[in-house]
Amino acid sequence: MDNVEYLNNLILNCSPINFNSSNSHNISFDAKIEVVSYNNGPVLTYGELIIAYWSGSAEHIYQTIPINEYDWVYDELASKAYYELPLNITLYSSDFEDTNGGSVYIRYAESINHFYKQSCIYNVTKPKFSISPNNTSVVCGSSSHKTFYVYNNNNSPGDLEYEWNLGSGWSYNGNPTSTIITTSNHISLTPNIFPPSDVKVTPILDYIDYPQLVSDVELIEFNPDNVISGNKTVCSSANYSINNLPYGVSVASWSVSDSSIASISTNGNQAILTATGNGTVSISATLTNVCGQTKIIEKNNIFVGAPDFPSYPAMSGDNNPMVGEYKWYSVTGAEGASSYNWYFDVGNGVTGNTC
Repeated sequence: MDNVEYLNNLILNCSPINFNSSNSHNISFDAKIEVVSYNNGPVLTYGELIIAYWSGSAEHIYQTIPINEYDWVYDELASKAYYELPLNITLYSSDFEDTNGGSVYIRYAESINHFYKQSCIYNVTKPKFSISPNNTSVVCGSSSHKTFYVYNNNNSPGDLEYEWNLGSGWSYNGNPTSTIITTSNHISLTPNIFPPSDVKVTPILDYIDYPQLVSDVELIEFNPDNVISGNKTVCSSANYSINNLPYGVSVASWSVSDSSIASISTNGNQAILTATGNGTVSISATLTNVCGQTKIIEKNNIFVGAPDFPSYPAMSGDNNPMVGEYKWYSVTGAEGASSYNWYFDVGNGVTGNTC
């Protein structure tokens, strides 16, 4: 296939033929067959020139042209015989099954020796568009802009514009907007309401609407790194706080795991834990931002009340020290103890307490 043209553009080197938005497509080319001559004379052969296209799953014969032995032109200088015929064919977008398109080619079916020779394949594409990114995330309260692109995947020729449907929550060039038409294939937007809507766009090629594309938009997970500050032991009461909260983040509520052991009173990012019994509790705070996202942070293993010894507290040390010896003694298992008072009584052993 020589001199292949579509829309008055020359298609070189078996490059793709990218259809525009029309349903019918005229393609012109010169069908040419060359054979080596024998004995310096004309080649006495005949057969069929077949114009065909691949729809995506099957071959379809567009036209069959018979060739007899008298249709050949002999090129004595090149020692070749050739057959050449200018053709103009019309293919339809509906001939091809999907947006991936198909191909068009010619084939010579020789009738004497029953062989086939096929041209290279000219792939055919139909308009196809995609959006990037397919999905994106925004930080609650952030004013950083996001850029969205529409790609003309098959370089389909024609006049293109894009109708953007932005819903709510986006500003374009500093102005809140919900619908805008651009000739540029990209748009930069700034969120102003959280969460902003998904970004949708309809590519329009030569005044024909193509399927709407959607980029899903969601909020980035709310994950502040704040912690609850305060003591790990409570004799009667202790103060707790959450410091350095990010802008727009507040403490929605506080709670204690066991109210029979301790009660909690709160004031914003501060809380007071008051002992009502003995034992171990956890306290938690629910942080929230202006987008309504929440995160619970905890402080665990807070011992409340007087120290709690196990049934058989363990004291290590030598039961029979010798006069003048230097000995170490220690107590383990005293939950909630923060200090110790040691007593040495002859014959009475060692005891300890705190709080």
